[in-house]
Amino acid sequence: LFEPDKSRHAFLRRLVGQSLTPARVSDAVPVLQEAADVAVDKMLAAQDVNGKVTMEKICTDFTLDVAWRQILGLELSEEEIPEFEKEVETWSTGIMSKRALMGLSRFSPGYNARENIIKKIEERIESLEKNGPDASNLSAMLFAKDEEDPTKSLSREEVIDNALILIFAGSETSASTLTNAMLFCGLNQQTWEKLVKEQMNMKEKHGDVLTKQTLDDECPYLDAVIKESLRLRAISGGMPRKVAKTLVIDGKQIPKGWFIDPGLGITHENDPKTKRSAISNVDPKAGFVPERWLDPKTTPDTDFVPFGAGPRFCLGYQLALCEMKVFLATMARKIDYNLIKDYDGEQVEWNPTMSVIPQPSDGVEISVIEAVLS
Repeated sequence: LFEPDKSRHAFLRRLVGQSLTPARVSDAVPVLQEAADVAVDKMLAAQDVNGKVTMEKICTDFTLDVAWRQILGLELSEEEIPEFEKEVETWSTGIMSKRALMGLSRFSPGYNARENIIKKIEERIESLEKNGPDASNLSAMLFAKDEEDPTKSLSREEVIDNALILIFAGSETSASTLTNAMLFCGLNQQTWEKLVKEQMNMKEKHGDVLTKQTLDDECPYLDAVIKESLRLRAISGGMPRKVAKTLVIDGKQIPKGWFIDPGLGITHENDPKTKRSAISNVDPKAGFVPERWLDPKTTPDTDFVPFGAGPRFCLGYQLALCEMKVFLATMARKIDYNLIKDYDGEQVEWNPTMSVIPQPSDGVEISVIEAVLS
């Protein structure tokens, strides 16, 4: 992700990419579904205690469940799970802290949390080297061989670094997207009803077990809801690039060697296929229209770049999309919900923190009940 050298980046991408192929992601679906089922249990239990559930917390816990179950392949006890979640939260927060930005990270709680996570990863690597590969992403990276030169593989340090990147880059972004999707569907109840109907049809046809193939091939509305959520709030805030030659854009000169960072949110908002004069096409209520993805005439094309573009296109997008599909499909099958806050006539207040994707400041509080048809 952060490797500046092009050839070295391509090498790392080839090997890390072997842990994120469509086949690998397909094999991970049972683990993702198990994590989603745990999330439902947490929601129903929390509802019984205080009458409300905060989706930001539920979605974050879900993506961290995926991190330890699938990315690292850990086997954590009930007591160890909250400890792992706390370590990741402390480390992630510490990355953007003033201490880290000032180069004082070694003296911060975030640094200590990172070291504890690395210790768990090293223990897993030792177990894999002793017992052989398993279905985790960590295992695939550890045993990956370069297609262009089979004698080359990732060093232990590179495996650890890229495992950390998958946890940090994947967990926060997927959790934020899912939190926002639950907000958008809550603001547009007809969208949620259509999503539920599609999943009830899928359940009647295929039973309770989810697969990547059925989610990709037979759930167009689920796919549309996720894409529309990503259109409103992209996973990547921008695509930093170094200008290869001097450019002139809209009468403004950008000299060779300068760094630029196109805003993906602005790109999505100004897409001529979706832009409207009267109402913002990225408004959480009026602008959220998943149906646009079901008609080629209204489907955004090259202006839709939520995962970036080019040689640094998000390597984990297959896992991220599948993770989000499994979560929303499970929610649609097992719960009914309503937003606690009445946003009628109010603008959504977005959290001003330095998260990759803005989230509502209230974390999206909902009331939830078990679905009658589940």
